[in-house]
Amino acid sequence: MPVTSSEGNVSVIATSSPGITSVAAGATIAERSANHGSFSVAIVNNDTTAYITNANSTILADGSVLVEAKDKLKVANVGQR
Repeated sequence: MPVTSSEGNVSVIATSSPGITSVAAGATIAERSANHGSFSVAIVNNDTTAYITNANSTILADGSVLVEAKDKLKVANVGQR
């Protein structure tokens, strides 16, 4: 079945606004010798897609056809030194 717009545009828009927090920490131990260690963790796995799913799809528009994917990723780092 076709998607039809006789009055204007057809838009398919996908928007993703994920947030990522990165954590970092460090430590120092000193007795007779000084030792220092630290670690950091940040995992990013984000996919944003916009699509028309059927290979036989028909889109009829009096104006434009828009297929758009937006990613508004925000990253925050938290650390101690």
